[in-house]
Parts: sequence; C-alpha cells; structure tokens
Amino acid sequence: MKSIILGTYNEKGLEGLTNSSFAKREAAAKTACEAAGAKLTDMFFTIGSSDVVGIMEVDSVEQAIGLKEAFMASGVWKHIQLLHEFDVDAAISAANKVRGIYQPAGQES
Repeated sequence: MKSIILGTYNEKGLEGLTNSSFAKREAAAKTACEAAGAKLTDMFFTIGSSDVVGIMEVDSVEQAIGLKEAFMASGVWKHIQLLHEFDVDAAISAANKVRGIYQPAGQES
C-alpha cells in the first residue's frame, strides 16, 4: 500500500539541512525505509505547510507509523503526518452494509 509522509522540520532540522543535500537526505530516508521493510518511491521538498513529502510502499499502516515514530525520535521534526492509501470501493461497500443498521446513542432498540 502507498503511504504519503509529510514532514515539517524544526529549527534544528532546518539548521542541519544547510549542511546537507537532497541526495544525502533522500539516501537517509531510503535507508530508513528499507530497514523497516518499506520502500521510498519518491521524495521532494516543498514550499508550504510541509517541508518534505515522501511516498512510500509499505506492507501495513503499522509499518508506516513505526517509520514516523523513528523519524520523530531523531529530534529534527516539528510535525510529521501520514496519509494512507485505501480502497474506496471497499469502504463504500462496508458503509452500505451498515446503513440503516447502526443506531445512534439514545435510539438503540
């Protein structure tokens, strides 16, 4: 499954970036992903609310969360957000099965 990681550096991270390069940061991210059994398929720096966007192939949401936690523990990130790919048709199917069955609080039979 695809997992998108959006990262915003803190001051320490931005300072470290001035002594690095895209190639070095991409290599570090690829190495971390591979160590977790994932694959970094794309990475780019952005202007906006996130400094870095990475696209990973992961086996599970838990694998992506583990990578996020390891990245956060490095002390150079202010914020990291994960966005996970999902099968919208399967979600619609599940929602349609529940429609009319779920009873809100206070309206249970």
